[in-house]
Amino acid sequence: MKHWQKVVVILTTMIVFTSCIRDMVPVIYNSFYCDDHEVIIDGKINLRYDRFRQYKKIDIQEGEHYYQINKGPKIPFEVDEKGGIFNVAQEEFVIYPELFANDLYKNVIEPQNNYLSLGKPNIIQVDSFVVGSPRFFPNFEKKINRRFMKEVSDGSEKFQLQVHRKTQLFIPKTWEFDMRMEENEIRDALETAAVEVQIVGKRRVMNAKEFLIKMARNNNSDYKIVHLKDIKK
Repeated sequence: MKHWQKVVVILTTMIVFTSCIRDMVPVIYNSFYCDDHEVIIDGKINLRYDRFRQYKKIDIQEGEHYYQINKGPKIPFEVDEKGGIFNVAQEEFVIYPELFANDLYKNVIEPQNNYLSLGKPNIIQVDSFVVGSPRFFPNFEKKINRRFMKEVSDGSEKFQLQVHRKTQLFIPKTWEFDMRMEENEIRDALETAAVEVQIVGKRRVMNAKEFLIKMARNNNSDYKIVHLKDIKK
């Protein structure tokens, strides 16, 4: 074999080998679930329980995998190229936009104003509650009636309210802020981003029940919740 042929073979082998190496991506899972269940991915990655942190992160290769719970059957799942949430605990998650503006533009994002679009307006349902934004549905929590229910969806557009149901085993990452981040950490990131662009829209993911509690406690929230029994006919 001539020298140049050897070079071609070596280069071809390197390209093939490199193409087989998949990127490592961050994956979040509920560690509290692992207190009572042994969860192993690919027969070698043991998901650990952490009593101090409910949601932990591991780095795993993108692509196809399988997992087992308590040495049970192998269940396949696929990890997205950007990572995401391995929903082994079968929880519901909400992805929602958060707006932040510097001092000169704060009046623009007040709930009564409708200058900024968060995507096609929609209402989501979580358990026995519906959630909507007064920005698009004025006096949402007081005026909602059965006709509003036709606006209920799980959300599909980038800046809509989105619900990922407990049956979804892997939730691809489409957010900037996750439930592992502290509130002050998120606010600092928003403030920094707003220095240059004045108004910032970022997406955040949260356990659905914690999302309901957060919105119920915050009177100034951009989202309001209503129990199904309180919806007028």
